[in-house]
Amino acid sequence: PFKVCEYTAAARPIITSDSGAMVHYFEDKKNALLARTGNLNDFTEKLNYVLDNPDEAERIALEGHKTGLQHFNYLRYTSVLDDLISGR
Repeated sequence: PFKVCEYTAAARPIITSDSGAMVHYFEDKKNALLARTGNLNDFTEKLNYVLDNPDEAERIALEGHKTGLQHFNYLRYTSVLDDLISGR
């Protein structure tokens, strides 16, 4: 579960499959590149897209980083956990 946190913290383009929880947080070419599950050609196309479009890849990476800060950053949950533990 921590891999996605690390990926988004790196602020680099994420290339992943369109399966599991990834589709709940990421949208293709918005904040990650989602390849069709099990499709090696599609994954290769996503890699080439990053190489051929460095400015767009950087934009996607920054959007992915924002997604990580919004959904996976422990600082967002610190006060909630503190309240839970202290009984507030």
